[in-house]
Amino acid sequence: MAAAPTPTLVLLPEWGAGHLMSMLESCKRVLLRGGRAFSITLLVMRPPTAQATSQVEEHVRREAVSGLDIRFHRLPAVDPPADAAGREILAHPAVGGFVTHSGWNSVLESLWHGIPMAPWPLYAEQHLNAFELVADMGVAVPLKVDRKRDNFVEAAELERAVRCLMGEEGRKAREKAAEMRDVCRKAVEKGGSSDAALQRLSEALHDGAVPPTI
Repeated sequence: MAAAPTPTLVLLPEWGAGHLMSMLESCKRVLLRGGRAFSITLLVMRPPTAQATSQVEEHVRREAVSGLDIRFHRLPAVDPPADAAGREILAHPAVGGFVTHSGWNSVLESLWHGIPMAPWPLYAEQHLNAFELVADMGVAVPLKVDRKRDNFVEAAELERAVRCLMGEEGRKAREKAAEMRDVCRKAVEKGGSSDAALQRLSEALHDGAVPPTI
């Protein structure tokens, strides 16, 4: 990230290129509106096989719309790759916002680093998480997702959300995310809420409590 040209959009896609291609198209249109040269860096996590890596990279090169300067950076083999890579990226000082699918692990990692979000949910509980992040917690700005079109987001809508997130309209979300960073860290300190809850669980199990079966 440090050596990438400016402006650079960094994507950490999951394996499978279905949503990635529409995301690349929307991101390209957003960047082109700025009238500046740009590149897109894809951080490639370790796939099941080396062949799978080449297949995904070739698919992106072949199907991506013209005009994209796509750079691939293969992340080191860490376990689990997604979690480790996500934490490292969110901790980078250049990161000012996170367009996320709103999985709870990603949400917690974003809050741990005080990064405001623009939720782009795809399925299951992600839509509920996105609603809570915006309406309840105030750490995110809304992103209109077209659920009738497989949760597609128009380029203009993505641009609006990103500008909102980084501009004056997103000030409250940025401030709230910064507050949550402090709350998260205090929770795991000695005597914090998470530390106390874990201690109570440990004591209950030690005293013979049996976890409920489902």
